[in-house]
This record gives sequence, C-alpha cells and structure tokens, in this order.
Amino acid sequence: TLANSVTALTSKDEERQVSELLNHAISKCTFLPNMQKHLSFLTEKRAAFSHLDLVQVALVQQVNRMAGIMENRDEKAFMQALAAYSYITIPSLRSSKNKMNLYLETAQICLRNGCLGQAEACLRGIINLLGQDSEEGSEKWMKEFLPNLFSTLLVVPDNPEHGVLYLIRGTMNAINKYPWDKNQPFKAFALIDAIKMFSTACQEVYPYGFENLESNDVLYGSDENFIAEISNMTGTMVSLVKDHIDYFDETKNIDASNRIRMELFFTILNFGNLENGSNMKTLALTLGQEVLNNSSLSKKDREMFRRCCIWFKENNREKIVRKIVTKIGI
Repeated sequence: TLANSVTALTSKDEERQVSELLNHAISKCTFLPNMQKHLSFLTEKRAAFSHLDLVQVALVQQVNRMAGIMENRDEKAFMQALAAYSYITIPSLRSSKNKMNLYLETAQICLRNGCLGQAEACLRGIINLLGQDSEEGSEKWMKEFLPNLFSTLLVVPDNPEHGVLYLIRGTMNAINKYPWDKNQPFKAFALIDAIKMFSTACQEVYPYGFENLESNDVLYGSDENFIAEISNMTGTMVSLVKDHIDYFDETKNIDASNRIRMELFFTILNFGNLENGSNMKTLALTLGQEVLNNSSLSKKDREMFRRCCIWFKENNREKIVRKIVTKIGI
C-alpha cells in the first residue's frame, strides 16, 4: 500500500507527499455526528499509520476539532476520552515543535471543556520538552511560541497540592534551562513576554478566561501574599533581562542590547508599577536615556523609538508615563 512504501530510506519530501495524500483521504471519511464511531475510526488510523508523523499530527487535530465543537457538558467522560487520545498520541511524534504545538492546542481545548486535569497534564508535557535539547535553529520559533503558552498558563487555576503558580514557575525554570543561543537576544525577549504575563496576573479581574473555570483572580482575590509572590518572580525576570543587556554590551553586540532596552522600556511603560519611588520608574528612565544617548543606535531605530515615545506622551492617560517620556528628553 501507499503507507507501507514509506521506510527509513524514504526521503522527507516523499514522506510528506504520501502523508498529505493520506490526510486528504482520511479527512473525506466521517461518521459524524456519531462521534464515538468516528473516534474509533481515527483510533484505527492511528495504529495503521503510526510511522507517519504528519498523519499522526492531522489525527490529533481532527480529535481536537471534535472536542472543540462539543457543547453538552454531560458528555464529559467522552471529552476526557478525546483528550486521552491526543495525550497518548503526541509523545510518539519525532518533532518537538509538533509535540509542543499539539500539547498546547489540546490543553486549550481541555480548559474550554472543563477537563482541568487533562489540561495540566498537557502543560506539564510542554514543560518537560522545554527542559530538553532543542532542535537546531529553534530559538526564534520558541520565542514566538511562548506568548501563546503564557496566555494559556495565565488562566489555569493553581492546584492546591502544588503551591502558588506551580505551572508558571515550572515553565520559567524550564525556559532558563533551555539551550538558548547566547549570541541572540531571543531568551531576553521571552523573559520580557513573561513579565507581561506576570503583570496581567496581578490584575483584580483577568481580561479573559474560560467559561465555568475560575482562574487565580477569583481563587486568590488579589491576596497580598499572592501579589507579593508574583512581584518577586517579576523582579527576578527583570534582573535576568538586565544581565542580558550587560552581556551584549560586553560582547559588543550593541544592536541586540539596544533592542532589549527598547522592548523592556516600553513594557515597563505599559505594564509596570511607576509610582513615585518605584524601582520600575527609575529603571524606565535609565533605559530610555541609555537608548537615546547611544551613538551606535541606527537612525531608523532612533526615529522609531522617538515616534513611539511621542505616541505615549500624547495618548497615555497615566500622568507618570508622560512625565517619564518628557524626562528622557522627548
């Protein structure tokens, strides 16, 4: 058969073509609205094409689409069966990128369906993968993947058995262990994205959530200890970003250090606590002045920075933000 023609000696391009043909054929076969029968069909295809990664990816996506259209909460056992299909299939894939994308997609569907335990298991799968060796040249992909992960972690309620922000804490530890390229600023940008998440986690009411799922804003109700824990973690992230700026300055990678400075500066203006005497206010002033006083900053970047600052000055409702922009000389 077509599938059996794919062996270890088959080229990647030929394997991709065969997989695409099979995916197209499988997508044309349906037993819906009988979801149980359709799941059995997809289970058979999983066993038949276990050696074809792209087919396995498509099967998981089909199952997740099925779970995503379910509305009857009384069928939670079947929702959990769909989640189990995806969770069992994903580890067999070769590509870490495919694994993480599908784990995250499955976790989001599980949260939508109220299957919190299955969602946590998928998120832990991502954390484990983050701590492993990466595929070559994957740092840029990882930086683009993490904001989606952070936005999901934000609304996952804490498990009392594991402590405050245990999934987020595990994610940050894994990101720190991830083998980032030291000559690229991707890790620093990922940490800045985490700072944005922590800022949102401090809000009394989160800007979004899943129906019938209480997030930490409800569970903790802006408890002082919870906010203090987030503040400590945010402070650690800021310190790590500053270390990256210093490292790139020392290695004469001025372009990278300037990009990090600008990103951190605008992040602080948007998300930071800028009250009088605040460390964030002092840091924002320092970063802004360093950017403007840097003679190696390109004309294009300098003009972009000035235009953004002027926009903040004219449109931001916070007086302290407008004052900081004025102080740095804009």
